[in-house]
Amino acid sequence: MRREQSNIELLQQLNEMVAGHEEAKKALIVMLGRSILRTHQKYTKYMDNENLISPLKILLVGPSGHGKTYLIECLQRLSMFPIVKLDATHLNPVGAGGGVKPADIVKEIEETATWHAQNFPQLFKSVYEAIERTVVFVDELDKLGNSFDGGSATWNKHVQATFLTLFDNKEQLAGVSFVFAGAFTDITKKEVKKNSIGFNKQEDTKAEEKFLDERVISTGLIPELVGRINTIVELEHFTEEQMYTILKERIIPKKARDLAAYGIFDRLLEDSVLRDIAKRASTSGQGVRHLSREVDKLYLDAEFDSDDDIKLLESFAW
Repeated sequence: MRREQSNIELLQQLNEMVAGHEEAKKALIVMLGRSILRTHQKYTKYMDNENLISPLKILLVGPSGHGKTYLIECLQRLSMFPIVKLDATHLNPVGAGGGVKPADIVKEIEETATWHAQNFPQLFKSVYEAIERTVVFVDELDKLGNSFDGGSATWNKHVQATFLTLFDNKEQLAGVSFVFAGAFTDITKKEVKKNSIGFNKQEDTKAEEKFLDERVISTGLIPELVGRINTIVELEHFTEEQMYTILKERIIPKKARDLAAYGIFDRLLEDSVLRDIAKRASTSGQGVRHLSREVDKLYLDAEFDSDDDIKLLESFAW
């Protein structure tokens, strides 16, 4: 039940995979720590439910293409916790095209936990423990707000209520952690006054946190759902320098491996070109996705001209 990495070690490993977003990383790591501590309390110390540490529910608010999903995926690879991924845009209220029932999500959680318990017995002593360690990741939560699609606002509120039902399932899901994510493009980060110092600065920070709750609710999320989320973290936009680092250390090496499959090894981009791409991406609003699109475009002709190699490979197909 003991985690091999300390919080600091896990943060360092995560930093090697994902740039920036330190507050979000720390919140997610604390979430995992709580999950491990809870299972230890429950199955080793046999503490009663009232005294168990509570699991966390986290909301990641951040621009598209800045790694919200990638962040949780990298953390899962490092820690091997069971994860159930849901896309809020695919959830319909009961009665709308069949709809999604809380029981369906509970079943998926149980099936995922069972698979992990069977395949990683060194990490999970039972299916019940695996359920306690499960994280439900819900992407595109902002799309359930009425500011995104006023025509379906009532239905979207019903879908949001589905999560309240899951939160209240103390029998099967009391230890399950939830991570929600969304771009929430209609709300922007409010700057804390630069001249604030001492207690005034602390007061401004508290006001900012409260204002973030209000901004999230203003997009159409029901207060009951937002109120049940323990931690809301607003991810920062990647800077031009961060974009350049991601491009040089991740996007380009991946593209080089792709090109090597065609036998192309000599098509390197000059550093000035990478700088220009990073500059445009930092203001595009699409984040890392913009980097990938520009690189793909630059290498389009090289891949297109490799048609003869593809035909040769196809001749060996069976």
